[in-house]
Amino acid sequence: MLTQKQQELVALLKGALPTAPPEVAQANVDWYKTWVHGEQLQIGDRRSWEGILYEVYTPAGDNLYPPDQVPAIFKKVYLEEWPQWVQPQGAHDAYGRGAKVTRNNKKWTSDVDGNTWEPGVYGWTEYVEQEA
Repeated sequence: MLTQKQQELVALLKGALPTAPPEVAQANVDWYKTWVHGEQLQIGDRRSWEGILYEVYTPAGDNLYPPDQVPAIFKKVYLEEWPQWVQPQGAHDAYGRGAKVTRNNKKWTSDVDGNTWEPGVYGWTEYVEQEA
């Protein structure tokens, strides 16, 4: 049985889960509910599936398939700030403006929404760290 203070702490942490930074969220996937077939989800909801944390970024509809099978609804919550670039399959998983990726040992930020181009070809700006 939890004390009143412990219950309050648990409630506080549960309230912070949707906005936890990716590095905290992905490192603590077990804090999140597991994806359940047919559960009604809203944009921003996070669910774990096979040890990976996913977030709903478009209306979830009937939610009949696991997150790894529906990139049109779920996106991975990446642990790293600059994940490896992956060729989008279409508009459903295209990169948004400001997205950060790594490609060919360089860091890039997307200049446009709906970006399906490879960094260095079009729609990306190479990120160069400023020396102190």
